Amino acid sequence: MKTKLLYQLPPGVSGFYEENKATPAKADVYLFRRCCEQLAENSNYHLYNFYDFSESATKSYHLAIFKHTTNGYFLVFCNRYYPLVAFSKVEDDANIEKADLQLPNNEFIDDDLLKQYFKENFEVLNSDYLGITVDADNEEDAITVKQLTFYEFAEFSFWKPQVLADIVFNNWG
Repeated sequence: MKTKLLYQLPPGVSGFYEENKATPAKADVYLFRRCCEQLAENSNYHLYNFYDFSESATKSYHLAIFKHTTNGYFLVFCNRYYPLVAFSKVEDDANIEKADLQLPNNEFIDDDLLKQYFKENFEVLNSDYLGITVDADNEEDAITVKQLTFYEFAEFSFWKPQVLADIVFNNWG
């Protein structure tokens, strides 16, 4: 079976790493914020809120919330450890004020306009990729997680991520 070339998640992307070992790299949250501000300055997206979760013990991401002038709320996720971003449309904005505690219902999307503001400095993960199942029995799916550490897989046995988005952008608390 010939497998297609897929982005392989780097070790530590989940935020799980063995104590007393080198921690994963840290994504540049200030660069992420600058990209978000440029998007807000040059489009119909208003930067509604920005969350730097650098000090969070549980979140594997930073988050920007945008309000589009006509299309509602959007989330832009940035992995805390690697320069990976993704976009999501908020399905129910009733709890948008509490997004730092619990994310509103949302669905990952692909958006070329949003992508243009991040693609120079970040790997933009598309919605199909984020929906790949975490299934070691499927050869193509297993390729995407083959660089992750044993320690991460040990934690996954408890947390049970279902798709790649659950690994890259998660609140493990």
